[in-house]
Amino acid sequence: MRQGIDPAVRPFVLALNKTGRFRTFASCQGHPLRPSWPYVAFYGALEDAQRLERMLRRAWAQGRFNYEWEVSGHFDGYCRPSFMVQIFDLQNDSSRTSLRVGKIRNDFLALAGVVEQFQERNEGSEANLIGKEKNGGSRDAKTDRDAQFLQALLANGPRTGAPASWTSGRFRDMFSAIFAWHGCRGSLPYPLQADIRTENLLDLSRWCRFVDGYDPLNLRSVEGRLCCLGYEGAGGWLSLRGNARWFLFSGELDLMARLVARMRRAQHAEPQALQVHWEASVRFDVAMNPILVLYWVGDRGCHEDAGTDMAIIARWFLDIVDKT
Repeated sequence: MRQGIDPAVRPFVLALNKTGRFRTFASCQGHPLRPSWPYVAFYGALEDAQRLERMLRRAWAQGRFNYEWEVSGHFDGYCRPSFMVQIFDLQNDSSRTSLRVGKIRNDFLALAGVVEQFQERNEGSEANLIGKEKNGGSRDAKTDRDAQFLQALLANGPRTGAPASWTSGRFRDMFSAIFAWHGCRGSLPYPLQADIRTENLLDLSRWCRFVDGYDPLNLRSVEGRLCCLGYEGAGGWLSLRGNARWFLFSGELDLMARLVARMRRAQHAEPQALQVHWEASVRFDVAMNPILVLYWVGDRGCHEDAGTDMAIIARWFLDIVDKT
């Protein structure tokens, strides 16, 4: 048993699933009186999410939307990467009161049109996800693992809406994912997200390190499949107003998931490990580089505790890099 798809968001949901490259698992058209903000969450490959984000930015620049939409990445209850299309300005509290139901409905129709263009540029079948071979027919092991993962997701068909039963592992998985989405939405500091969206974070990180090499956690010199671009307190980076603490990482998505899994285990199974609650999100910078953001925003009284947590998270990052 599952809830139906909200009428306004249905065209966009169907368009996403029709591509054969995405599988939606939660959505909402927005309900201002609850409040519940409009979004569609889905599974898919990182490369396809990057391409969709690029198309949404182009459509926004062409004036096709009333609101600026973005693709963001998170990790579900099993720390598997998933993505969500949401309104970028919703993370700025002052923008939420300006939402209009009619404009959101028109935007969902425009979003469906953008996704239809996505489909037209593909060969349009599951084979694109699960069987494409490169240059003479050889595929590496990672490509095979990704293909099997996506094949298993698509085999279950599109499912949208929060299920009303906990009777199977699949439903528990979806519920955990939805809870993770709602826990993260809107809490990423808006100035930080704005910088990510308008800068090439890899170039900016190199510049910040060049002008001020202060690195109290000794992270920015570490190179590998997962790299720390910067964090609150590192030289060259602007400090956010208030009590925000944050890390920025670039690299492979599976290593990002491993770091997030370690953080979540500490928060839920080892309650004494971290002093405050941290969140995780993946955002795309202006060059479409996926950037993992670990962040905390809380009361002033917890500011020192968050600083202690940063040293612990830094140690976890170094352990993961050493093992890879």
